[in-house]
Amino acid sequence: MFGAARNRIVKRFGKKPSNLPILEIVWNNAKLHVGKKLQLQDSGYLDLVEIDQQLVDWVNVLFHDAKFSREEVPAKFRAAYYFSFYDTQVKNGGHSQFIANSGPRRLLFLEDAMEATKSFSELQHYEILEELIGWIKENPSEVDIQTGFQGGRSPFLDILDDRYFSQSKEKDSLVTNCNWILGWQDVDILSEEEYDRRMNLYK
Repeated sequence: MFGAARNRIVKRFGKKPSNLPILEIVWNNAKLHVGKKLQLQDSGYLDLVEIDQQLVDWVNVLFHDAKFSREEVPAKFRAAYYFSFYDTQVKNGGHSQFIANSGPRRLLFLEDAMEATKSFSELQHYEILEELIGWIKENPSEVDIQTGFQGGRSPFLDILDDRYFSQSKEKDSLVTNCNWILGWQDVDILSEEEYDRRMNLYK
């Protein structure tokens, strides 16, 4: 079953899908706000960040339904995907929570997230990620006890949190990720029927 579905994709798109499927209504709504420095309370914020959800949903399909390896998923998609994961974890419970929830492959996730920050020229986020990677490599025993909750948080990671939140107040990091995605050429804008068909190709 899976082999037949994968063969259909390979026949139509080549070795791996090259374009990101996005619902036409989501794309059109988000485009109304492209380039704006929106925050959560602003009108249009949820329309814009729905683009991020479309990206996350598609990469989940590639990883979990299609069983593509990390290398088979386009680097740009991975970068936006893992930056979104990192950003969500940090905003919810800080860098400590990211470490607790990202498992043994966290350094690969962070390397991909760094590529996103380079692509949308967010030097301060890049520097925070660089310092986080260095801390993880130098403090394996500390890494193992991070929980995101009081008693399982490193003071160093709390400092990174403060810097990250300060930067995000100036320019919301998820909005920045979405604005980057909206500038891609390798997207397919689809009707609901076409979108559903694409999302279910591997099932």
